[in-house]
Amino acid sequence: MEYHLMNRDSSFFQEFNAPKTFHEILNEHGYDAVFWAKALAMYWYDRTGQEVDWLATPAGADLAYRLCWEFSDCGMHRNIYEMFDLAAEEAFPDSGQ
Repeated sequence: MEYHLMNRDSSFFQEFNAPKTFHEILNEHGYDAVFWAKALAMYWYDRTGQEVDWLATPAGADLAYRLCWEFSDCGMHRNIYEMFDLAAEEAFPDSGQ
């Protein structure tokens, strides 16, 4: 199965423009690694203009699944953008972003 970035006008992207916490989004999406991989791809594209398929490599897939667990542990305390920044920095430590 291929995973593509969604159009910026989609309801998926609109959801991340809302000031939601991870806890609120987890209540809707839970441990859905494909959802989180797409969300990270869209966030990374918005920051850098680079398209990244977060599930294309074992390391990227591991990151998406691990994020599901980290979000469930930290969801009440962290902002979605803060967590995405941490994930992007970990995945691309030399990017300077």
